[in-house]
Amino acid sequence: MMSLLWIWDRLRSRLPAGEADRLRKAILGFRYWMDTPGDDVMWFWSENHVLCFHIAEHLAGQMLPDAIFGNSGLRGKDHRDQGATRLHRWFDAIDEHGLAEWNSAAYYPINYRGLLALYTLSQDEDLRGRAKTLLDRISLMVALHVTGGV
Repeated sequence: MMSLLWIWDRLRSRLPAGEADRLRKAILGFRYWMDTPGDDVMWFWSENHVLCFHIAEHLAGQMLPDAIFGNSGLRGKDHRDQGATRLHRWFDAIDEHGLAEWNSAAYYPINYRGLLALYTLSQDEDLRGRAKTLLDRISLMVALHVTGGV
């Protein structure tokens, strides 16, 4: 969903009309959290998945604030606010306990991509600041662990 939200925000005017409509329907029909109805095989439990789901919910709601999201029946602005609340809780846990997936080549790019989307696309200054702080921390940790180009 993260890539689709970037496209919606930055490139939708370049999409053919039918594709823009399909993208909008995908955003409105996505299952943003486990408390939303749906029968799928999405994984909600790991640290990076939680982060990406909450960022996607916040940004999708921000981008389509008055639209009704099909799975939840909520308006976009409700998803924006719910995503923000969940993100603050996620950041609070990271601030208190650190990153659980802290030194994983597989997870850093996912966290970084999500945090960069939040920092770049969110209109919430508090969330943007928290994203920037964690982006800086992750960048520092990567820099400190690089040895011989690896």
